[in-house]
Amino acid sequence: MKKRSSIAIDPCLEVDTINVDFFKAARSVSLPVDAVEKINQTDYNQLYHFPLKDFVAFLLLTGARIGEALHAEPEDFNLKKKNWVIKKKPKYPTTLEFGWRPKNNNPRIVPLVDEVIDILAPLIAQAKKRQIVGYIKSQEEPVAASFIFSMIDRKLTTRRRDVRDKKMDSIQVWRRVDKNSKAWKSLFIIAGLCVLDVDNEGRFKVIYTRHDARRGWNEEAEKLGLNLKERSAIFSHELRVNRRNYNGEKHLDLESIFEKIQTLRA
Repeated sequence: MKKRSSIAIDPCLEVDTINVDFFKAARSVSLPVDAVEKINQTDYNQLYHFPLKDFVAFLLLTGARIGEALHAEPEDFNLKKKNWVIKKKPKYPTTLEFGWRPKNNNPRIVPLVDEVIDILAPLIAQAKKRQIVGYIKSQEEPVAASFIFSMIDRKLTTRRRDVRDKKMDSIQVWRRVDKNSKAWKSLFIIAGLCVLDVDNEGRFKVIYTRHDARRGWNEEAEKLGLNLKERSAIFSHELRVNRRNYNGEKHLDLESIFEKIQTLRA
């Protein structure tokens, strides 16, 4: 507004800068591996048949971003070689336009463990048989797609009443999932992965966000011996980002370092 002369003074110049330690500002919560077992033991089924339990396990066991998982297609995976190729897709329908690309346009290959293969095999088989669509805001009609993780399209799937009363053929159409935060919260509450929020009328508060699964993968990969460079490559991150945002390296213990260098002599 200052550039357009709509205001005389930029109010931002009157505000003192708040300096925050980035390590303290960045979230450090990680979704533990045993959360998957608790989730799988729940009697929870998403209303429109989105495979949320498999989705949680997939995120934790691959370190994938939410958008990467939701936009995954059967041809992205090679189950024999046990890998997932994440790359740019020019003709792929997204919420706003045609064309999807990974963050920073960086393609990468993600190795898949056997448990992920077991999750993917039936999902890929279903995706190849189903009629799946994606919606683009600029398009009036839905666009054909092949999402691995999809839910029933309430608009295009015929209802039982219509089939009975109008003698229609039953049609089941599936669609891309754009949001699943509410379902995520419900599942985690049922699984007991929550706390009682006394400050919010005693409601349950979910401990883990969807992005915490990436940090969970990073911690488990480190335990298995993957070094920072290897984990960053699979994550599609620069080393400094993994180190800073995903607990890739612990904070320096300055007191311990000080004690060690006391023996240093010229």
